[in-house]
Amino acid sequence: MTNTSSRERVALLTDRVSAPVITVLLLVGAIYIALAWASARDAGATAQRKDERRAERNADSVNTVIARRSADLSAWIDEHRPELDGGDPAMLQRTLSERAETEGTTSVVAWLVVRPDGQVVAVGEQYPGRVAGAGLTDDLRVFGRQVSSRQRNAVSDRLMFGDSAVWAVGNPIIRADGRSLGAIISVLYVERSALGAFIPSGAAAAIDSTTLLDARGRTVAGPPLPADEDVVRRPVGTSGWTVVVPRQGSGQLLPTWTFPAFAVLLLFLALLHAVGEARRRRLMRDGAERVRHVRTLYDLASRVLHARTVHDQAELLAGYAVELTRLDGARVRLAADRDANGLVAGSAVAGQREYRVALTGPRQPIGELIAYRRSRALSEEERSVMQTAATLAGAAMHTMVSLENERAAAHELQRLDELRSNLLATVAHELRSPLTAVKGVLGLLSMQDDLAERTRGYVDVATERTDRLVELIQDLFDCSLLETGQLDIRPQRLLASDLLESALGAQAAAHPGELELSATPNLSITVDPVRFDQLVNNLVTNAYRHGAPPIEVAVRPALDGVNVIVMDEGPGIPEADREHIFGKFWQGSTGHARQAQGAGLGLSLVEGLVRLHGGRIEIDSVHANGTGARFIAFFPDVVPDLEPSAVRSRVMHAGDDVELDPLTRII
Repeated sequence: MTNTSSRERVALLTDRVSAPVITVLLLVGAIYIALAWASARDAGATAQRKDERRAERNADSVNTVIARRSADLSAWIDEHRPELDGGDPAMLQRTLSERAETEGTTSVVAWLVVRPDGQVVAVGEQYPGRVAGAGLTDDLRVFGRQVSSRQRNAVSDRLMFGDSAVWAVGNPIIRADGRSLGAIISVLYVERSALGAFIPSGAAAAIDSTTLLDARGRTVAGPPLPADEDVVRRPVGTSGWTVVVPRQGSGQLLPTWTFPAFAVLLLFLALLHAVGEARRRRLMRDGAERVRHVRTLYDLASRVLHARTVHDQAELLAGYAVELTRLDGARVRLAADRDANGLVAGSAVAGQREYRVALTGPRQPIGELIAYRRSRALSEEERSVMQTAATLAGAAMHTMVSLENERAAAHELQRLDELRSNLLATVAHELRSPLTAVKGVLGLLSMQDDLAERTRGYVDVATERTDRLVELIQDLFDCSLLETGQLDIRPQRLLASDLLESALGAQAAAHPGELELSATPNLSITVDPVRFDQLVNNLVTNAYRHGAPPIEVAVRPALDGVNVIVMDEGPGIPEADREHIFGKFWQGSTGHARQAQGAGLGLSLVEGLVRLHGGRIEIDSVHANGTGARFIAFFPDVVPDLEPSAVRSRVMHAGDDVELDPLTRII
């Protein structure tokens, strides 16, 4: 008895002392941290202003270099305006070559004159042919065409010239009457140009680790930018480039001695917490009955949720009700089974007291729990526990009924969806045979020499409409195969230029100036050639219907794959329409899109074919003002689940693979 009294006195004293002691220590710690934070805030603000000034200074320095190069180009344009304005191209070529020889030891790689249509009319290089050999000609053509059309100076993104990084600055060539004659472009090494003086490397990087990013967020100069580092960003004029400077720390916020002091404080608090936890455990042992109630209710909730039927849930509720409150018996009467009145758990004895608890759902009653006890009446706590058990089981029963209804509805929806897909495939399949016969008859009629001119016109219109209907039915058939997973592909490793020429070469030759094709030399792509032909033709057809020439189709290398890019100069696609544009039978929300011909299946089929190859397709705007549409379809080097024939084809074309650094499209 003496020992017990001593422990109780110690516990009481601990309870009285621990609360004020902990409060005082926490207040002291909070005041100290507030003072330390206030003193460190000024240091942090000073360091932040210093970082921002450093970023502004570096951005102004890089902008000065770009402006100086643009001024040199403008002076050269004024000096050689006669050669540029309708002069002899040979004379212009000699002038650029002399300029390249003069600057051969500087940072300049090449000079180019590009006409508004993208034609390169003069190139000046110290070593002729190196720009074309590095695959930069197409990129510089597009860059020059953009500078000419916008009639303002511009700076390119980072380009790769072999193993070296280069950048280009372009000035438009404008006549006195305001008409553009093209653009003059100067290509420079990054590490040799004046940019290198402002972006340090090597040992200097430890002092000023500034990084210069182009408009697409890639590193032009400086060390790589860590993803999780706090930085200051400043734009470089209107070039689209960005100077990134990591923030410098303001030093250690707290003195060193504070760490052991706070460690001692935390240890003391932990000891007080341990004393309080020991007392709480003694209280928990005194409330073992309540803990048993909680555990039993948890077990009931867990098991009743995993029961298979409502009757199993009712049986579980009756059994756990007897265990929770030590009843003599209990049963559950469901609203759907009013004739069932036998006991589910326990036994019925004469003279028992009966207790009823309703089982209710959100909309209608589910049933009731009937409990029996002979020895004594249920206490308020026991009634509350039984009501909680009934509430838990009632919610689970309602969920079970709802799930059964949803399963039946989902099964019916799945059946209807399968019927729709089968109907679509059957209709497309059955319509192709009669349309083929109609097309054959129309072909025979068109071969007749004695047809009147008016009749021949009717036959031509019918033939054109039949071809369009056959194309629509084929798209419907392919879409149904994609939905049901029955569309097969046979990927092969082929040259991108050959595939592009086979798919669109004839169309490009028939529409010069409207359709332009380009592919990186010796670039291979793993696709099904038939499906590749189908998807690029659908993209070009969509560009003609909803966009405007010139339309450009380009194939460029990407990380672990190849990008197929289709661009047009049309009105563009609104942001609100882009999430729906690959849906079936969707025509767009603008008036121009609704007036265009087509059933709205082409882009849906393109998206399905790209995903079937394991790739993805994206869409954005060509220009900053949102005009012009650009579709970028990515095809991986390895298509998932290649068939043996496709694997053999890939091995046969392994000699076509060339290790290339990724090139940047300047658009």
